[in-house]
Amino acid sequence: LAAKKTAASVNVRLVSVVALRRQTSPLIAEFLNDPDPLVVEEGARAIHDERGIPAALPQLAALLDRRAPSEVITRRALNANLRLGTPEGAARLLSLGLDATADRAMREEALSALQVWRAPEPLDRVDGFARTFKSAPIAAVLSPKLGDLLALTDPGLKTLAIQIMIAHALRAAPEQIAAIVGEAKAAGELRAQALRLMAGGEQRQHPAFKAALETALAPAAPAPLHRAALELLLPDQPARLVAELQLVLEKRPVPEKQHALALLAKAAQPATDAVLATYAAALVAGTCAPELKLDVIEAVTARGVADAGLAAKAKAYGDSPAAAARNELLAGGSLAAGREVVLNHLNANCLACHGIERNGGSEVGPNLSMIGSQRDPAYLLEALLTPSAKIATGYGIVSVTLKDGTVVSGTLAKETPQAVTVRLFDGASKALARGDIANQTSPVSIMPPMLGVLQPREVRDVVAFLASLKPRGKESAKAEPEGGQ
Repeated sequence: LAAKKTAASVNVRLVSVVALRRQTSPLIAEFLNDPDPLVVEEGARAIHDERGIPAALPQLAALLDRRAPSEVITRRALNANLRLGTPEGAARLLSLGLDATADRAMREEALSALQVWRAPEPLDRVDGFARTFKSAPIAAVLSPKLGDLLALTDPGLKTLAIQIMIAHALRAAPEQIAAIVGEAKAAGELRAQALRLMAGGEQRQHPAFKAALETALAPAAPAPLHRAALELLLPDQPARLVAELQLVLEKRPVPEKQHALALLAKAAQPATDAVLATYAAALVAGTCAPELKLDVIEAVTARGVADAGLAAKAKAYGDSPAAAARNELLAGGSLAAGREVVLNHLNANCLACHGIERNGGSEVGPNLSMIGSQRDPAYLLEALLTPSAKIATGYGIVSVTLKDGTVVSGTLAKETPQAVTVRLFDGASKALARGDIANQTSPVSIMPPMLGVLQPREVRDVVAFLASLKPRGKESAKAEPEGGQ
C-alpha cells in the first residue's frame, strides 16, 4: 500500500491512505508529501483524529515547516506540535505565529497553542478527543523572539503575545511593557495584560511599573486596565485600594462597581469592612441599588465569617421577603455573559428546548427570540426559578386518565369546556372529550429550577440577556407571548 504513493491516479492514492488508516500503519506518513491536497488532508485526518496513528505524529508536525495548502492540514499539523510538546514544535508554532504572510486565524491558533503549552485543555483543540500532554519547557525558544512578539501590531495577536510571556514567565525590559500600558489607542485588555506582566517578580519595584500603575488608575483608563490595576493594589497597598474603590463606587459604571464590591471582600481589612457595612445597611433598609444587590450580598456573606456585624446584616437580609423573592437577580446582569450561558452552558442546555435569537435551537419549549418584548424581568426570573409556576400554553406536561383506564400523556395543547387536546410525544395530537376523562394532572414543566443548575450570578446574567431579546427594525413586538420557560 505504501508503494502506491507514486501511483498516477489520485483515487488510487486516496484509497491507499484509507486502507493504511484502517491498519493504523505509520507508513501513511509517506503520503503527507503528496502533490494533491486531498490526499494530504486524508492522511492528516488519519494520523491526527481520535486515536489516530501516534507514531506518525512527528511527520505530521513537520508539515508546519512549510505552509500547508488548507486549514484542515494546518490545524492538525499545528496541534500535532502541541501534542508532541517538544521545543522543536514550539519553534514551529512561534514561526507561524510571527509570519505576517500566513493566514491570520492560523497565526492566532499557533500563538494560542503556545499560551496553553504548559497546561493544555484535556479535550483536543481540533476534534474534542480526550488527550494527555507532556510538554517540555520552551522559555529558551521564546526568549530570543520577545522583540518580535512585542512588535506585533494586530491587537488580538499582541494580546496573545503578552499572555504567552505571562504563561512562561518571560521578562522583557520594563520600559517596553510600560509603553504598551500607556498606548491610549490600544485595546484595554491588551494594556491590562501588559500591566499584569510587569507585576511579576522584581519588576514590581521598577519605576516603570509604578508609573504604569498610575496610568492604569487614572479616571480615563479603560475598564479592563482599571480593574487590573485595582487587583494589583490588593496585596501591598490596602489603604490606597480602599480610596480607589470608593471612587469607583461613586463614579464608575455598574460592572466596575460590582468588581469593586468583590475586591472589598477580598481585601479583608477593617477599612474595607466599614465600606461594606454601609452597603449592607442599605441592603437591609431596601435602598441598595438593584444592580448591586447580589454583589453586596456575596461580599457581605464572604466577610461575615470574620465580622460579626456583617454577619448580622447578612442574616437580617436573608430573613426578609426580598431575599425570599431573590430580587437581587433581577438587575445588574451581563448580557454577554448571559448569552454565553444560554448558548453554551452544558448543564443548562437551553438550546435543547428553546429557540434563541432566531438562529436555531429547539421547539420543545417556547421560542425566546423576542421574549424581552413580551415579558418583564420579574416574569423571566420566576420562570427560571420556578418553571412550573406559569406554563406557556402548549408546553406543560399532563397525564390524562380516561374512564376506561387508558392513560394519555403529553403536552397540553388546548383546553375547551368540551375537550382536552394532548400533543403526544411522537408529535401526533389527540382530542379527548371531557365526558371520557376520569382524572387530569395539572401541567408541569420539564425544565428544572435553574438555580439548582446555575450559580446566582449566572441566573442574573440570563435574566439580563433574555430581557434584551426584542424585535429589531420592522419586526413586530405584538406577537402573542409564548411564556418564559
